[in-house]
Amino acid sequence: MPTVLDRVESLQNEIVEILSEMIKVPTVSPSGEKYGEFVDRMKTLLGKYGLDYRIIGVPQDFVDSNCPEEARGNPRYIIEVKLPGKSGEIIDFNGHYDVVPGGPGWSVTDPFKPVVRDGRVYGRGSVDMKGGLASVLGAFIAFKEEGVTPRFTSRLYMVPDEEIGGECGTGWLVDHLDTAPKAVIIPEPSGTRRVWHGHKGALWVEVNVKGRTAHASTPWLGVNAFEKASRMAVWLFDNYVPAVNSIVSKYTYDLPGAEKATAMIGGVVGMKSTGKINQVPGSVYFTIDRRINPEENVESAHKQLREYLELAAEKAGAEYEYRIVHSMEPALTSTDSPAVKMVVEAAGKLGIQVEPTVCMGGLDLRYYTMKGISASSYGPGNNTPHMPDEYVDISELVTAAKVFALILEGGKED
Repeated sequence: MPTVLDRVESLQNEIVEILSEMIKVPTVSPSGEKYGEFVDRMKTLLGKYGLDYRIIGVPQDFVDSNCPEEARGNPRYIIEVKLPGKSGEIIDFNGHYDVVPGGPGWSVTDPFKPVVRDGRVYGRGSVDMKGGLASVLGAFIAFKEEGVTPRFTSRLYMVPDEEIGGECGTGWLVDHLDTAPKAVIIPEPSGTRRVWHGHKGALWVEVNVKGRTAHASTPWLGVNAFEKASRMAVWLFDNYVPAVNSIVSKYTYDLPGAEKATAMIGGVVGMKSTGKINQVPGSVYFTIDRRINPEENVESAHKQLREYLELAAEKAGAEYEYRIVHSMEPALTSTDSPAVKMVVEAAGKLGIQVEPTVCMGGLDLRYYTMKGISASSYGPGNNTPHMPDEYVDISELVTAAKVFALILEGGKED
């Protein structure tokens, strides 16, 4: 399919322009204050290239019931871009347009003022993951401008809220699809030499250790919650963390050591009410972030954690309670499934050997695999998501767009 691939190559500047326009809108979740502005900007861009699209509003009652509380004040929008194909088989792309806050420490540019320098596009969301969205659109535009109809019909869904769990984005979408796709590609920043065929799950817990306040001059009249919490935490570090680390996955990951399940204690530590230096603390909490291998599930991880919390409290002589802040099931797609094989075969036509691995973080992938839909993640990437001076290589953008074009063109009929 040389003509379409050539067209993708010639669209490099347009892909960069599309990405830059996306970055300019600070679509920070959970608030979503700029989601409407992003939709308006995308309407202009999609219209410019003659792409068919529709805007889907997530029902407000669903948002109010399922989004995190701080996210309920603004509407949630899903943008569907459709490229007709020769067959009735559908390949979906799904990518989130929300980003984390810009944050401090930027030296190349401000987070939402994109800069093109030394073959890179800098800006918040450039690699996670507006770059992936721009690559998909580059492939769509290439077919459109070349006047070629791909084998597969394709839908690109630009969704909100992935950075806060995705319930009001992909979570809602998968329950309201008109037609199930043959496969789904999520252009998260795997890098063009890896395809993620799964991801770890997560269980976030807040442990609240109870004490009894008293004047600091008479500490024996109180119960120091900080002391109890500290003793619990130390015991968990010495016993719970090694037990979790002993759970080893059989799959391949991007970094050595990532095959182990993990538990990180103390991401947030504090008091529910304001304390004073001369007051025995009556309540102290700490958090636990448990990452769950694909061979596990949230229920088994929760059961293990409950058992170790009970033992830790017993050893510390502590009274406590806990609450689940967030949970996410792991996801896994067979390396023989269409969503993985299509990526590997398409990249192979470009001379790129792609290795299937499991993502260490969490993705919207799980919403599809939980419904038995073949899904993988493949897109332009590097190790700068969420960091200052986040960037994406322009060469990666173009390579990913070529792979997506080859996927849509398809091979021999099944």
